Amino acid sequence: MSVILIGLWHALTKPKDTPSKTLPSITTRATTKPQSKRAEAINTVSNFLSAETIKEKLSFIRHADVVGPQIRQLHQDPSAWAQIIPTQIGENPDYREFEKHGSKICIIKTAPLQDQPLAVFFLTHSPDGRILIDWDATNHKNKTSFTSFRERRSTETERFRVSITPYNYYNYGFIEEEYLSLKVTHLAEPDVTLFAYAKKNSPVAASLRKLYPGIGSFFGTLSVTAELRYLPESNSSTHLEFVSLVHPGWVLPDHFYER
Repeated sequence: MSVILIGLWHALTKPKDTPSKTLPSITTRATTKPQSKRAEAINTVSNFLSAETIKEKLSFIRHADVVGPQIRQLHQDPSAWAQIIPTQIGENPDYREFEKHGSKICIIKTAPLQDQPLAVFFLTHSPDGRILIDWDATNHKNKTSFTSFRERRSTETERFRVSITPYNYYNYGFIEEEYLSLKVTHLAEPDVTLFAYAKKNSPVAASLRKLYPGIGSFFGTLSVTAELRYLPESNSSTHLEFVSLVHPGWVLPDHFYER
């Protein structure tokens, strides 16, 4: 888990190199780091980690009414909780702040502590103005695992937080003249790679081109929330349809949590 989180941190914060004759991946507008916002975000994570009861912990979670049950279930298993959540934030935790598609996101990586897992927390503003932890993005939460999805070859559309990379690979009836090709991975399952395809004349292809103006001509990885499914006639466990781009990031806007 620590290796995965370190990889996530580098992927989110390292400068992007622009290959020759290509376009850079989507630009996130860096903002200044007011001490007050940094202090508030760090204080939120610190208080969440040090809170003694699950009720107290949920007060630092965005949309706790929706994600609370899954947090409670995980917290009831001390061993599972301890594998992903440290007891302290540590001294001088790393902090990043950026604005992406109208959302202001803070990312905090806990400081290394002996016998403690590293954790990367995603935070954003709640409607009342507080900076709260986005649990789904922090926990890379998907409703089902990539492994299960692949084994079932589900023809029903399912939502995933994934990393996508334009990838010039066509097979199993997906041809370059008709489809855009993407390599799709998930941080929690680094050994599972899927290839998703979008019809070039479809609305989802238009959405992808907005993220990648030079799609098909360069390689760059983005974190997105997407809907995927296997085609009924598919003979492959790794080739599937990219149904829709739900959101160009992992931290979903508030309206996704409305019941």
